[in-house]
Amino acid sequence: MNNKGFTLIEMLVALAIFSIIITVVMNTFLHSFASQRDIIEMQAVQREGAYIMETLSREIRMSTEGPDFAVSNVFTLSFKNHDGNQVIYCRYNGTACSGLGNSFAVSTDGGANYSVMNSSEVKIDNLSFYVSKPHNQPLVTIFTTLSSVKNPNIKVTLQSSVAARIY
Repeated sequence: MNNKGFTLIEMLVALAIFSIIITVVMNTFLHSFASQRDIIEMQAVQREGAYIMETLSREIRMSTEGPDFAVSNVFTLSFKNHDGNQVIYCRYNGTACSGLGNSFAVSTDGGANYSVMNSSEVKIDNLSFYVSKPHNQPLVTIFTTLSSVKNPNIKVTLQSSVAARIY
């Protein structure tokens, strides 16, 4: 008998093994790509959170307001910046400061106009300010939770305490 080829059974077994290997490899690649997208989203949320916290911290450290550092509610912080202008930081809903807003906004003209600090890719889930005055120097604690608009499961919680340099 002359064996110069493969039988149908051998071909089917080889095809089945090849299909299983390709399925495992493709699932691994797809999972890797999904993980990479999640990591990129997490980095974007962290980057925006760091920018917001650093901007706010710098302005609080340089503020000129005395012991009357005002928190009208836990999601709005008002003080005078280094230029003497009334500054308001708050959770913003598009028209006004609100505990239900999805944006972090700042007003440098006492509340007449607001500028949103976060991009449309990141939303603010929680924002709280707490002010204490140990030794008559305002200490502001900022607590915020940000999440990705594309993937709401990606959340970043940040907290920072900043002392105003008022003596």
